[in-house]
Amino acid sequence: MQGIMSEYRLREEVQRRGFALGHHQFDGYVDAGLIPPPDAQGRWQPDVVEMLVALREVSDTVRMLPRRLLYFSADPRFAHITADRVYVATLAFAPTMDHATAKTRLVDAALRPDLPLPPDLVNALPPPTPTGCQAALRSMQPYFAPRIEDFRGDAARLVSVLWEGEPLPYEERFTIAAGVHLYWLEHAMLLYVWLMGEPERDVLLRTLEAAVGTLPVSPPPVPVNRNAKLFPRGWR
Repeated sequence: MQGIMSEYRLREEVQRRGFALGHHQFDGYVDAGLIPPPDAQGRWQPDVVEMLVALREVSDTVRMLPRRLLYFSADPRFAHITADRVYVATLAFAPTMDHATAKTRLVDAALRPDLPLPPDLVNALPPPTPTGCQAALRSMQPYFAPRIEDFRGDAARLVSVLWEGEPLPYEERFTIAAGVHLYWLEHAMLLYVWLMGEPERDVLLRTLEAAVGTLPVSPPPVPVNRNAKLFPRGWR
């Protein structure tokens, strides 16, 4: 559908609604993916006004653009935000969270009972840390977009997780849940690979590399009992 509003008209309408919006701020929103790009004529649909007003309403409390993108990423008004944009914002936001270690511990404790992994496997590995989760977000990038709805579902359920008596903000819940989810997935995959015999391991690694790029494979972080029944029949 062809757009009907220029940048000037959009900013004028936002200012009429009581919010200042300069050209550089507007460009920043476009570049960050917070509002959709213009059409070939450099125009936008009228519903972009509501997006801009919403962005300005939280500008004092949700200041960083990556955090703001995550804040609105599950909002139906911002359905144009792609999984790739969410991934980039998650990587940028994750290192900036306050009290990340304690919050990661809370989220992991809340998610762990529902992990689709054998308890013996989970108990054999070190718990996730902010640094470990950020590393998993980077190394497991191909698995982010296919699981984004799982992360959103986790974030919705984690509203009961409190920090200083208040629920964690959505963007924190989503970011930590994604990191924890991918942390456990990566460690499960690596441990599974190392429990295999060499010929099967080589075949699996070549298959993974062809499918998703090089998977970082290193010896497991803890001594592994190769006879342990960490992977019940049918798990994979």
